[in-house]
Amino acid sequence: MSSSIPCPQLSNPFRLLCQGRWPPEQVFAHYNPTRHILPSPHDELALSYWQQLLTVGDKHLFNGQLFRLESQEARLNRLELVLGHTCYRDQIYCNAHVQALTQTYGENVLARGLGVSAMVVTCDGYLPLLRRGERVGEEPGKLDVFGGHAHPEQHLIAGRPDLFRAMADEIVAELNVAPEAIAENVCRGLVENLRTHKPDLVFEISLRSTREEIAQGATHAAEAEEVAELFFVRHNGEAVQKFLADFAHELTPSAHGTLALGVAERSHCAWSD
Repeated sequence: MSSSIPCPQLSNPFRLLCQGRWPPEQVFAHYNPTRHILPSPHDELALSYWQQLLTVGDKHLFNGQLFRLESQEARLNRLELVLGHTCYRDQIYCNAHVQALTQTYGENVLARGLGVSAMVVTCDGYLPLLRRGERVGEEPGKLDVFGGHAHPEQHLIAGRPDLFRAMADEIVAELNVAPEAIAENVCRGLVENLRTHKPDLVFEISLRSTREEIAQGATHAAEAEEVAELFFVRHNGEAVQKFLADFAHELTPSAHGTLALGVAERSHCAWSD
């Protein structure tokens, strides 16, 4: 479904690729394991750039395998994704050299590693949000929603990518909740970072946990070192829209897009580019 009815909005750092409300049985992801290769000499340059970051940088970097978004088709009761294969090393290289790459080869040359992001809602009506640590590989210090990436080595079930499981794994690792604390997990759409062209699949996750339980448990989460600050916003359109207005320049593009989709649903309207 594409956006058609405009909502009040800020100047967006993201592009909406599609929006809807799709449960797991309505999302179909097709996977081609052939690795996306950057054109020469950029494939070699990506390796040397990565090695330099590992040598001189202080970031937490690990070259995990990623799904690459090739295409998407959204309908009322069906979202189809075609995914390829890339890696975090190539994603970081493309983020840093996006203008040079796209001017020479076009947008399709980029890694386009698929991220997963979620608007998480506690059972007492709050959205937990975070400030990213300074040592993370992407968007250090920015305000963000919870999420990460889906990985082919972890999230292929019978040859099909399980993106809902990938999102649930991120919530368990980052918020220290039990898998059974996730009451509902639905896909809300796809957004794309306008600067890097990196896509994020957006989810809405309802928890059986309260704000207080999340605040107490998150300090002991497996990935707690990536979170510099945890805070909460009321889950209503007015509060989220005020947060978007007050902190627009501190938000990651994926967080901005994720929260904007939530506002659009609660306002019964769609976002237009």
